[in-house]
Amino acid sequence: PLITLFISLIFVPRLFKVYIFNYLDKNLDYFHCVVWRSTISTMGNMWYAYVSHPDTAPDFNKPPTFDPLLGFPNGRKERCIKATREELDKANIPLSKRDYCVDYFLELIKCRQQHFPNTHAQCSHQFHAWEQCEKEDEVLRLKEYEREKRLKERSKRIACKESLETLAE
Repeated sequence: PLITLFISLIFVPRLFKVYIFNYLDKNLDYFHCVVWRSTISTMGNMWYAYVSHPDTAPDFNKPPTFDPLLGFPNGRKERCIKATREELDKANIPLSKRDYCVDYFLELIKCRQQHFPNTHAQCSHQFHAWEQCEKEDEVLRLKEYEREKRLKERSKRIACKESLETLAE
């Protein structure tokens, strides 16, 4: 049963909510071992998302619920991709690589095709640029997740404060 819990946590994170209450009372030490030492959470802490604050935890499978320009009086820089879909299809770029860093990845692929036997030495700059873009994109996505979480908590606090004010009147 403990192996089943671990496998289900890795492959089916949505079942986490069901299994947490079954094993929390029985074996608390094993629960901490599985949850805190594993890398199964995506975009945040699973304890926060499924147990302690399920109402304010953002769902990363859905678009943001708040205005993207909220809190940015001068606006935000729009992210865009230079490559067209036809170029990406022609270069056989996999769908998993078609993100905001696909332009850097396309340059890396072209460099690897030009300098085939010696790709490591010739294309290290393109690889570094693509890797740096991926890191910056991940940081930006984490910041957006945190922003959405804080805005949800803020709206919940405001709604609670307004309900207390109406009860006081």
